[in-house]
Amino acid sequence: EVSAYNCHVKAPGDPGAEYTITYNCNEHQNQSGEGQNLADARDLFFVTVNPTRPIEERYLLRDEHGRPLVKEFSRNLCDFELLQAQQELPLLQGQNGLYFTGGYTNGIGLHENCLKQSEEIAEVLGRLAQQAAAVRSEFVVANHHSAA
Repeated sequence: EVSAYNCHVKAPGDPGAEYTITYNCNEHQNQSGEGQNLADARDLFFVTVNPTRPIEERYLLRDEHGRPLVKEFSRNLCDFELLQAQQELPLLQGQNGLYFTGGYTNGIGLHENCLKQSEEIAEVLGRLAQQAAAVRSEFVVANHHSAA
């Protein structure tokens, strides 16, 4: 069986990044049953965040000219400034009709953090839509009675 995520968290005080996580794109994107042959490693694609050692050359995907297809992405920096901003964010949510979600708004920016924040905003917007519908309904009833 192939896991979607494999994570190594370093002990406090160890040098380097706090963690390394490698995820199986096939599992992560829910494609393991869609034409992917999990018994054949050539069909598996992985992403590693904060690698502790270089990926062996033989495992790198290459373009048509033989150059490695490697991209380094910056990630959200989870520091005390970010945590403070996250605590203050609820005071800003909804002002001028704006709601904020994404990797920097909740937790450390993992997919499940983004999903949780998005679900919370969807719930708020759903309640606002229900309240607006109730106000419209009361307005229609009030206008109907005053016209009669």
